[in-house]
Amino acid sequence: MNTRKILKGELAKAKWKEGKEIWNSWVAQNPEADIDLSFVHFSDEDKVEWRDKSGNIKKGFNFEGFNFPNGNITFHRAVFFVGDVSFANAVFGNGYLDFTHVIFNTGTKNFSKVDFGKGTVDFSNSEFGEGLTIFSKSKFLDGNVIFYNTSFGKGDIHFESVSFNVYNLLFQYASFNDGHVSFRKSDFFTASVDFQNSSFGVGNVDFSELKFSERISFEYTDFGKGSVSFAGVEFEGPNIDFLSAKVDEGFITFDNAKFSDWNVRFERAIFKCNASFENITIHPNCNSFSFKDAKFDGSFRLSFTEEVTLIPDLVGTKVNHQVDLHKLKCRPKGVRKKINSNEKVNENDLPKLTRLKELAESSKDHDTALRFHADEIRIKRKWWNLISYFFDISSNYGQEIFRPILCLIITIIILISLTYVAITCDYKKSDFLSVDFLYNDNWSCYHELERYEVRDKAVILALSKAIPFIGNIGTDSRAVEKKLELPDWYKLISYFFSILSYVFIFLIGLCLRNRYRI
Repeated sequence: MNTRKILKGELAKAKWKEGKEIWNSWVAQNPEADIDLSFVHFSDEDKVEWRDKSGNIKKGFNFEGFNFPNGNITFHRAVFFVGDVSFANAVFGNGYLDFTHVIFNTGTKNFSKVDFGKGTVDFSNSEFGEGLTIFSKSKFLDGNVIFYNTSFGKGDIHFESVSFNVYNLLFQYASFNDGHVSFRKSDFFTASVDFQNSSFGVGNVDFSELKFSERISFEYTDFGKGSVSFAGVEFEGPNIDFLSAKVDEGFITFDNAKFSDWNVRFERAIFKCNASFENITIHPNCNSFSFKDAKFDGSFRLSFTEEVTLIPDLVGTKVNHQVDLHKLKCRPKGVRKKINSNEKVNENDLPKLTRLKELAESSKDHDTALRFHADEIRIKRKWWNLISYFFDISSNYGQEIFRPILCLIITIIILISLTYVAITCDYKKSDFLSVDFLYNDNWSCYHELERYEVRDKAVILALSKAIPFIGNIGTDSRAVEKKLELPDWYKLISYFFSILSYVFIFLIGLCLRNRYRI
């Protein structure tokens, strides 16, 4: 029975010191083997010099281009003294890769373009000392990638364009010291990503141009002091959690991000900086988008790319600067539903709309506040409240001036038509012909009356009913009306249309007041 080979301890270290060619030759002869470098100290006497691809001379511990067999590879509690450590372009076989509790002292830690093979890669509780840490363009496949409680020292950290084709990516309780941190353009495939309770120092944090297909959690994450970017990120997972996350200084942006049809939660988050959520794309079936009890010490901007039937929850939020909701396109379900729609009004949207209205009013954005107030009324109204429905249809609750103007014009046209019919009815034509406004007392019969004169007098009389305060129309029409004996049906209908005209005039004034309110 073949015994599985293990290259262990000082023997493994000695094989490494012989160089890449001899190491890779041994691996080629033993493709299935375990390598154990746990508790090994890589000291000053083990340092070597080499040139990187840019021609720069490096001194430290070089694993560049090294191949590793299929099996368990462990560096558990290994210590790398001060100097550069490079695993660039290394290739690991399939198996468990253990970098737990490893200490990397001051120097560049280069894991760029590494193929980590299939299996779990674990950097839990490791310490990356001061200097650059680079994982750019590396590949992780299957298993889990774990940086639990890992400490990154002062210096920039690069995870750009990394392929995380794994089940879980865990950075729980990880600590990023001062320096820029970038995961830009990395591919997370279907990995569940968890940064819960992690902390960032002074420096920019860049998660832009990514796609998260599974659950992502930044609960209780402290993003430190610097600009944080999730611009253009696609969140497609079932839950997007930023519960109690905190940003101290700088700027945080989610501009042009896309969110899935599940739950998006920024509840109890603390933004001590400007926060921008502009041009957000929300899936039509998104369950919730919540900032409940969040705190904004800087400006806050929120807008959607298109109208959705989802009301963002800002109930209990505390804001200390301007809030821009002018381009926030949303409406509660069921209040403006289409024919044959099964949408039902959700009364839970009422406090959300009330809070949005309050925030818009505090920023002197009257148009936006009125829009939220209108939807607030729509939720509260009952089916029998005809006045509310009339107010909605005729002026969109004082928001659209074109509607009442059009309604007033139609009302006047109808009233003119009815007046024309009433005047030309066969009632006391002799009295009608004797009226002094005919401008021709010698006319002897109704048929000699010019049609346009009847039309003109119908217009004057109709306008007197609809708009009595324009010029002398009211006075002229009363003189006309005294000389006529109009049918009773006309008087009754004219009263109705007069009242309707007054209502539309009032709505026009209300819309003007809302539009030009200071």
